[in-house]
Amino acid sequence: MSSSGNKFTYLVVSAPHVRRRSDEIEKIELKKYLNRQDGIKKQINHPSYGDVCVAYKPPKTMLLPADTLVASTKFYAIPGALECGYSQSINWTAEGMLNAEIHRKTSIYVLARLKLAGACIGISHSRSFKVKNFYQCIEASEKATISFIIGGFFCYQSATNWLNSRHEQIKLFIHAGLADKASLSLKRKKGKKTTPDYLIETTQGKWHVFESKGGESSSRWQRIEEGIAQLESVTRVGWKGQKNQPISTFVCTHTSIDSGKEIAVNVVDPLPGHSRSIILNRAVSVLLTKASLIDLFDVLAEDESNAVFSIPGMQGWKFINAPLYDHVQLGIPEKYSALKDVLRIGVGQYLALKEIIDDALMEDDEMPTPEAVEKRLSDLSIKPDDVRNAMTLIAPLLHKKRAYEDILHLFSEKLKLPELADKFCQEDERLEKALSESVRKHRSPWGGLVREAPAPGHDDPWEKKQRKNKMKP
Repeated sequence: MSSSGNKFTYLVVSAPHVRRRSDEIEKIELKKYLNRQDGIKKQINHPSYGDVCVAYKPPKTMLLPADTLVASTKFYAIPGALECGYSQSINWTAEGMLNAEIHRKTSIYVLARLKLAGACIGISHSRSFKVKNFYQCIEASEKATISFIIGGFFCYQSATNWLNSRHEQIKLFIHAGLADKASLSLKRKKGKKTTPDYLIETTQGKWHVFESKGGESSSRWQRIEEGIAQLESVTRVGWKGQKNQPISTFVCTHTSIDSGKEIAVNVVDPLPGHSRSIILNRAVSVLLTKASLIDLFDVLAEDESNAVFSIPGMQGWKFINAPLYDHVQLGIPEKYSALKDVLRIGVGQYLALKEIIDDALMEDDEMPTPEAVEKRLSDLSIKPDDVRNAMTLIAPLLHKKRAYEDILHLFSEKLKLPELADKFCQEDERLEKALSESVRKHRSPWGGLVREAPAPGHDDPWEKKQRKNKMKP
């Protein structure tokens, strides 16, 4: 293990250790019951969940995951740090997607939260990300938000290390909030979390689930035990129209965030739990991740001091300076902006129908009438022509009394969301191929490119690398 950088400890849950701990807990509960009968008030703690975790040993065909993250750049200059910690967990609604002012203000809020978290992170002498000393004075509920953001990033970093060791790369990294919107299974209870924090599809077509926890190191085993229980909520996942796949690995991460200390991460691979499948709409999953990134860029561009610019040799990209976020520069494909209005209308109408059907089924256990759907669409301030066009697609689906997942899937097809998602993915692939290897490392699975701004007066290193890349035979 390197002496520099934040440390990642990889563990696996041992079945014999679990049985032994369960037996001990059973004896403790009996003892506590007998004590209560005798009027004895004595606290007896359960054995720590850490007792069931042993060192992870990878299968023979795989490598040990990277166990350090060296802070070679500022926090938000690391690929994914701006995106995965908060902006990809937005609880998108139909109104939020269709109303420009709502999704603009949502992104302003997201950026404010990101700045809040980044203010708490510095770099230590050993080139590790470290929690600043003033963190001890922050109120507990604020710490929960900061832990969520920073924990999300280190969960993403853990997933990257974990999958690289298994010779896999991330293709789609879907937060639970977006997965619920793309799910074709009815969620019976509003507000109840039914999906692990992250569903990950790799370029090899495999699926992995990750649960992210964060907070003080003293409570890490309790938090990990809670996270592992949540991991059991999904054991198979797939796209509508394709055979669903068993989850390859279940992983819970805990990011220890203690005032004045370097951040440390525990990564635990638990025993598989009960079987439950989730079927997702691929197009909606892809488009929701893109919407969040586009909004992030657009709100940064509202500040006149954050000039939008291009880099010679990187056709198809546009960049923004973000000096308030560790002096990073964020880049997105230019085509994203050209497609954003179509994305907003299509996904907004899809979410509207999903919300209307969900509400009707939870209230009366019956599908809504076309008249009820039309009224709700009109209430969302959708243009009259757009309402009429949507109803010509929706009414036949409701009259034929199709299944819940079929109605939503067919509606997304009639809205041409799969074709729109393909346009984004094809552009991603086209631009990815044109990037030099060193520049490609700065890209996140959501599509953004991020780096620290070059020093003033120096040549742009990416311009040089792209020029060299084009000269290769």
